[in-house]
Amino acid sequence: MLPAARAAEAQETVAPAVQAAIARARTLLESGEGAAARTLLDSLVGAQGSGSANLAEALFWRATLSERASDAELDWKRLAIEAPLSARTPDALVRLGELELLRGRTASARTYFERAVRDFPDAPQRVKSTLWIARSWFDDRDVAKACGALGTLAGVAIPAGELTLQREEMGKRCSLAGTANSVSANSASAVGDRRDSVRAGSDRLDAGRGGTTGTTGALASPARTTGTAGTTGRTATTGFTVQLAAYETRRDAEASVRRLKARGVDARVDGEARPFRVRVGRYDTRAAANAALNRLKKAGHKGFVAEITP
Repeated sequence: MLPAARAAEAQETVAPAVQAAIARARTLLESGEGAAARTLLDSLVGAQGSGSANLAEALFWRATLSERASDAELDWKRLAIEAPLSARTPDALVRLGELELLRGRTASARTYFERAVRDFPDAPQRVKSTLWIARSWFDDRDVAKACGALGTLAGVAIPAGELTLQREEMGKRCSLAGTANSVSANSASAVGDRRDSVRAGSDRLDAGRGGTTGTTGALASPARTTGTAGTTGRTATTGFTVQLAAYETRRDAEASVRRLKARGVDARVDGEARPFRVRVGRYDTRAAANAALNRLKKAGHKGFVAEITP
């Protein structure tokens, strides 16, 4: 049983004044006043007591709306440490794990996802965390552990949509591997044939990693409107785009772009000075950019709509 103080923390609700300030910050960001939004959130975070639900909520939104991945990561970590029982903590753990996956650190990513599953077994993030654990094992080419993680979702109700599609895709991959093992036991020649089949199936699934059938194409080739195609670092003169991350060095930003492209997302680096922004698409209207952002979110990516300025 939780100590009384921690139980009280788990049940604490966010104050209406904090909710109103966060809503104001989101409105400012949507209207292009990012600096004012971040100033408001900085003030809000500074005014909250350690470990409170108010602090957790303020940190959650400051991280979510942050322009730099490094700043967001610090807030996610602070949230998970200072408000470990907050309703926002599972989200923070998932975001931290996703950042580690983008860096190619699968083992480190799993520690966050496993904590989310272990400490918040009834949270909605359990399914997503488990799927990311399985995906990370696939990335490490350990099919047995990947399928074992996937098996823990047997009998678990998975919401219809992107998570269901991801579960089905990985399930097919496990089935292919199981069939290959069965054939392997029969003859050496069959082993070679089946391995080719499994490899081909794995390549098809890997090509869609980060998205699902029916969405990968849209992510790889987002609708473009105003502006001409540019090289890395160039932007259209006006319009909107979807920003996924920002880094202090171009090398880190370009590494992120390579990983995203491998997952079917046609990303680019914008900017000639830090922060180097990782972005997707160029759109005439905010509505078109929001539609693209929604598609990216369904594929498991986080970001926000940003205005392209001359």
